[in-house]
Amino acid sequence: MTNVICWGHNPGQRAVKDTISTSTGERRDLRPYPAVIAPWAKSDDTGLVKKSKDLTATVGGAHYIGGDAAERLPLANRQMANGRLEPHSPMYQALVQMSAQHTGLIAKGARPTVLIATALPVAWRDDQAEDAIINHLRAGLRGLVDIRDVYVQSEPNAVISYELLDDAGGIRTDQAALAKGLVCVGDIGGATLNRSVLEGLRALPGQSASPLLGSRQVVEALIQASGQQYVDAERRLEAAVKEPSNDAVADQLLRQYREAVLSELQRTWSSFKPTAYLFAGGTAHWVADDLRRAFGLKARIVAKPQQAIAIGLWRYARRKAQRAS
Repeated sequence: MTNVICWGHNPGQRAVKDTISTSTGERRDLRPYPAVIAPWAKSDDTGLVKKSKDLTATVGGAHYIGGDAAERLPLANRQMANGRLEPHSPMYQALVQMSAQHTGLIAKGARPTVLIATALPVAWRDDQAEDAIINHLRAGLRGLVDIRDVYVQSEPNAVISYELLDDAGGIRTDQAALAKGLVCVGDIGGATLNRSVLEGLRALPGQSASPLLGSRQVVEALIQASGQQYVDAERRLEAAVKEPSNDAVADQLLRQYREAVLSELQRTWSSFKPTAYLFAGGTAHWVADDLRRAFGLKARIVAKPQQAIAIGLWRYARRKAQRAS
């Protein structure tokens, strides 16, 4: 499978993260872009306007624009939780097309062969959900790339892959304990807090959930308090994380959010004595200090928390590709 391009595609509920193989097989982490799409009309039919670098997609004959360019548009659709797996939803198909554009896979007009690994919130992941996202990805990329296979992991599993595997898809000797021991994993995303407990890389029954405790909760609380747009409220909270005590309203909402996240994790993990607590996600840094204080020396915020799932998926795809070659 030497000609197959491995692609870790994480269409998160806050941002889309992609990691892909370069022409030499090395890892390339793409800049995340907002997981937002909006209807878009092709207004120029003269062919004289310079081609835009904005991310665009066509799903079911409808045109969409995404990422930064879509965030402030009146009909912007974040669709951060409910409905995005439904057959009529354009979200996953639009985002995977935009990611193919973002990665450069379709820029040269070629038809590369790709092996995709993607992720779902852990509580969403079942056979029906896996089939739904695979169908969306295949439909979205039809005619653009050749798909060798699509693998679906839960987001906590992808965090484990990030820590456990190297870029060749092999197991890192310095992290081998993660493959054998008990590990608690938390992924703090846009709409959900994905939590799971694994032993020997197998999820313990009844110990995986995706409560609606992602960053969206605190962003929407600030919107209600301030009347700001989503993007402005989110940026205001990011600023408050970097410089606390300068914004009393944002500080208070962040404090309440941190307490809710910690309460959820401490309550569900109180009876476990794991080898490690692993934390990732686009807003893991919003609660990082509190997590370290609560879970002590075994708590580990992974090195690239926002990109970790995409990288973990890519490493998992590399492992699958190596085994198939």
